[in-house]
Amino acid sequence: MTQAQERRLRELRLRAFVRGWDVYSIPSEEARRLVAEGCAADPVGDELLPPRIVVIVPAARVAAITSARSPEVRPSAELLAAECLALVPFEEEAARPR
Repeated sequence: MTQAQERRLRELRLRAFVRGWDVYSIPSEEARRLVAEGCAADPVGDELLPPRIVVIVPAARVAAITSARSPEVRPSAELLAAECLALVPFEEEAARPR
């Protein structure tokens, strides 16, 4: 497999993975803190280059992270360059009061 094909495959896996989630870019310190608090780290983060922490987070908890940013959910430079990612299930996001 060529390098371009491998990159495309990673992008497709990431796209399929994020479809059911609201995605936030967070600093690595926050991601490590969330894992220490008991939030689940997803192994898909190990498949990205460079590897990063992808953590499943309740909507209320990610709302408390002032540095969290919501990049466009598609394989974009912004999403792929994110230091770490926090994922909130859409169902939980929809249930959160606005």
